[in-house]
Amino acid sequence: MDQKEDKEERDPDIYGGGNRTKQVERLRNVKDEEVYLKGHRSIAEAWRELGIYFEFYNRRRWHQGLDNRIPDVVYWASRQRSQVAA
Repeated sequence: MDQKEDKEERDPDIYGGGNRTKQVERLRNVKDEEVYLKGHRSIAEAWRELGIYFEFYNRRRWHQGLDNRIPDVVYWASRQRSQVAA
């Protein structure tokens, strides 16, 4: 078993469990909720606005696929569980 498969088995919520559908859905969210909506005037503006969007997406937005939890909360809880198990 390679390192990636080992990570996916330990925490499928964080690593996608080998399912790329979640990653494609995240990309679709970024395009629909940020890129297409705002029509940034420059690359610098796009980078700045994407940073703000990802801060919101990962730290404040509830996700149905995570049982209405916030990704940061899920991630750090999994890190604590893995440290306790080690």
